[in-house]
Amino acid sequence: MFAEREFILSEQQQDGATTRDHLKILWKNSGNQPELLATAPPLPQAAAHIWSWFCEARADAPQGQRITAQVLQSIEWATGARFELWERQALRRLDQLFFKVKNGND
Repeated sequence: MFAEREFILSEQQQDGATTRDHLKILWKNSGNQPELLATAPPLPQAAAHIWSWFCEARADAPQGQRITAQVLQSIEWATGARFELWERQALRRLDQLFFKVKNGND
């Protein structure tokens, strides 16, 4: 799934670089594309707007906390969007998956 792989690749390492950054350096130095990069699924075009809203919501949410209704309302206000129920549910599921991957829970 795109989101799960993106969360893994975007994980910040101790040196401040992301997993993606480290894998790209490995690829450049070895000439072999790491499997995590090679098999990363593309963002489905039909879900691009949800992903964009999710990234904005994560950026607006206090660090270490879940996306709140207030954060979603602020995005609606800022973008002029009006989230459908399924879109709100998708954003919340992405947030759950984000924390699951971040906390290393399977």
